[in-house]
Amino acid sequence: MSRRSLVALVGAPLLSSAIACAPPPTNVPGEELRIQPKEQLRASGDADADGVPDLHDQCPVEPGIKPGGCPDRDGDLFPDIRDNCPDQPGHEPDGCPIPDTDGDGLLDPNDKCPNEPESYNSIGDDDGCPDEVPKDLARYLGVVKGIQFNTDTAKFKRRSKGTLTKIAAVLKRHPEIRVEIAAHTDHVGSDEYNTALSRLRAEAVIDELVARGVDRARLSARAAGKSQPISEDPEV
Repeated sequence: MSRRSLVALVGAPLLSSAIACAPPPTNVPGEELRIQPKEQLRASGDADADGVPDLHDQCPVEPGIKPGGCPDRDGDLFPDIRDNCPDQPGHEPDGCPIPDTDGDGLLDPNDKCPNEPESYNSIGDDDGCPDEVPKDLARYLGVVKGIQFNTDTAKFKRRSKGTLTKIAAVLKRHPEIRVEIAAHTDHVGSDEYNTALSRLRAEAVIDELVARGVDRARLSARAAGKSQPISEDPEV
């Protein structure tokens, strides 16, 4: 308080001073509001220390998650009291995992054949349905010995061109098929060198197939390097 204010207070009329110094009445209107009702006391309590006040906690003696304050054993944000699978993390609407009935790795909502496992053979592997490789394509799955490169390069040997032309023709007859081109090297040289070389070779195969009319979007390259050698021949 400033000195000017203090002087003004001291110099106030006697009546004002008497009023200021008189003891407060015993029954001040509204004094009872200083005593919290039982409901307010409960609302401020949190017996299980889970951050949900007891008044709003459906499980007041078991730590839980908001907003209801009940436990969630599997941590999927579905409280156990409404989780049909309380020990398995799940999803809406019941807190249970999304099933994969046929066990093929594709969840039922994304599986066109949820009761039949996918046959993983690079043909429609993302639809969840079993399928067979067309006979004219089967001969080119796996190791294709007709594709060879000059040593330490991504340049094809001349005899490889005919094989690439045949493969392109088969792929164009089956436009639904997507293909991964994996190129391999022998064991000579460093991992880094062979991985880079095999990447160049896989991309060279893709370029040749695209040049022969195959949609590039159907083709992907993988650099196997020397981790999966298929021949001791450095030109394969």
